[in-house]
Formats: sequence, C-alpha cells, structure tokens
Amino acid sequence: MTPTSEQVAAHTALFLDIMDQDELAIVRRAYAKHVLANADIDDARVGAAFAAVRREQFLGPGPWPMLRWPHRYVPTPTDDPVYLYQDALVGIVPGRGLNNGQPWLHAMLIAAAGPRPGEHVVHIGAGVGYYTAILAHMVGESGRVTAIEFDGGLAVRLAVNFASQPNVRAMQGDGTQIEFDLADVIYVNAGATRPADIWLDARDAESERALAAAFEKGGGDA
Repeated sequence: MTPTSEQVAAHTALFLDIMDQDELAIVRRAYAKHVLANADIDDARVGAAFAAVRREQFLGPGPWPMLRWPHRYVPTPTDDPVYLYQDALVGIVPGRGLNNGQPWLHAMLIAAAGPRPGEHVVHIGAGVGYYTAILAHMVGESGRVTAIEFDGGLAVRLAVNFASQPNVRAMQGDGTQIEFDLADVIYVNAGATRPADIWLDARDAESERALAAAFEKGGGDA
C-alpha cells in the first residue's frame, strides 16, 4: 500500500524532530562541559543534570533576549533553541531586569550544596524553574523539590512548567514566610543579608551545606 502524502509528511516531521532532539542533546552535553569548566568544578552529577534539562522548556517561545554588556538585551537570531546553550543570562522579564541566571554560577553553587538522590530540596526564588529542574534531576524520582517564587507572573509560569512532574511542588509566596517540610537542601536565589529564621528552623543537621552555598550568591537571578 502506497502511503498518502499526509502520512509521508507526518513521518518526515517525526524523523526531523527526532534528529533535531539528537542534535540538541549533543549541544547540551557540550554546553554542560563549558559551564562546568567556567565554574572550575568537576562534578559528574551536576554535569549530567545540565546536559539533560532542556532550557527551552522553561523560557517560553523564542527568539530569546540574551543579556549583553553593558546591560542591553539582544534577541537570538531565530527561535532555534541551540542559541540558549550558552553560558549566558537570558531575560525572563527583560523590562524589569529579571533573568534566567548565569549557568556557571548556579553550577558552582549547586555543586557546593550537593543535593543527593532521595533528598528534599527547597528552591527559594525559583523563577520559571530551569534551575529547579536541575535540582530535581539531581534528587531523582525518589527525591522532591519545593519551588517557591514570590512574583505572581513567574509563579504561574513555574506551576505550568512543572504541572506534569510529580516530584516538584510549585508555590507562590514569600520564601521568608512560607512554611515547608524539613529540607536537606535550601537553595536561595533572592537578595538577603542573612538566612531567614524559617530556613534555619527547616534545616536538617546537614543543611549548612545548602545555606552556605546559596548565600555565597547573596541574591540575583533564578
């Protein structure tokens, strides 16, 4: 039986999509190597997470605004997600200077925090969730992540991005006030001069590794 033109078109589109995803997987692995090299770390688990998580799934449709110095956004040439795999800031609300943060810096801090399979991570200032997904990859299906975002618009995007991922709970609110379960790691991407009391109360005996790592950043982009 000769396939119809519609069947041929559908098969071709599927083949091209598979090919594109295979190519992007190669790009992500190269991106992960560059990010870890820039962070001056050698952490296979962090590298695997950066190579696995698709940045384009969290940043909305392209073209994307890339932050270039001094302080101006330049759109990517097209909506090809390959442009997102740079060790660079991407605007999530450019008009307010809110960005998907610097990959090498997050890689360094996440490596210092060292989330392990089966653990509970709380991500405060989760933004649209790209780095939440990195954390979720590291704790695996046996672990879980509570992602908290103060900004209402970003919190909506965060919830949509994790609607089908059962080990991530997205919440909107003030991360210094919302109560959450005892955490193995508390990863903070928000300006703060000291750990909030609620974070100290929600740590387990080893959680200093998380708070110390998060506060080296002292605030910034999620």
